[in-house]
Amino acid sequence: MQNISALDETLDVNASLSYHLSIQANPDGFSFCVLDLIRAKYIVLKHFNFSQGISQEEALNEIRHIFNAEELLGKKFKSVYFIMTTPRITLVPAALFNEENAAVCLSISHIVEKSDEVLYKRLKGMDAYAIFAMPSAWKQLILEKFPNAEFFQQSIPFIDNVFEKNKWIFRPKVYINFQSGFFDITVLNMNKLKLYNCFPFQNGNDVIYHLMNIYKRFNMNPEEVAVVLSGDISKNSPVFNLLTKYIRDIRFDKPGDQFIYSYTFKKFDPYIFLNLLNLYTCV
Repeated sequence: MQNISALDETLDVNASLSYHLSIQANPDGFSFCVLDLIRAKYIVLKHFNFSQGISQEEALNEIRHIFNAEELLGKKFKSVYFIMTTPRITLVPAALFNEENAAVCLSISHIVEKSDEVLYKRLKGMDAYAIFAMPSAWKQLILEKFPNAEFFQQSIPFIDNVFEKNKWIFRPKVYINFQSGFFDITVLNMNKLKLYNCFPFQNGNDVIYHLMNIYKRFNMNPEEVAVVLSGDISKNSPVFNLLTKYIRDIRFDKPGDQFIYSYTFKKFDPYIFLNLLNLYTCV
């Protein structure tokens, strides 16, 4: 993915207290967007690529540099939400959730390091909690810059978006959100979440393997059940080309229509930043 800078001419850096800031970051890159809350309009989106294979500390230094270089990020915002993109997540029914046991629940399926902080958020669309881990150093850096920041993991806006767009749709549908080296997948039917999972992948064959197993498990026909894509996937990528050979109906997701989006956003495909653009509605 290339660096992206989309700024609407109506941006006023001195009006930041009427703006919402959403941030998404991991060791591969850093993105942020700004929502004008008065006009319900997204007016800024920027993305910065990091060099492949850099360490966590190097990534944090890159973020510090961005914080220092971007005048807008030196302002105070009415609200700030931060997404840590990570495959380390587990969903727990609300009836079984216990804050004191959150780390134990997550450690059943994922490695939790001593340097990690275990966080959780209740999902709007279903009676469950998302428990996830992020390095404490990342959280500390964000809070030093934005003391009012709230923390999320990418599956939270992803799942919330799936429910929001299928309130009155009762046929099965598969949603996939791609990140660097892994993807989140959901199966929705009769307005109920039948599956959420996160899989690592190196190429299209890995994606097809997991996807076809899911279709078989839920007795879904690839000729009939659509797949809706978002995240870090190109329409010209080998992964997408392979998907078209197995799935008849493939679509790219779109941001919600409750907001206006600056004309400057036409320079990129919005589905790439779908989680970031949908984050504000998660609370």
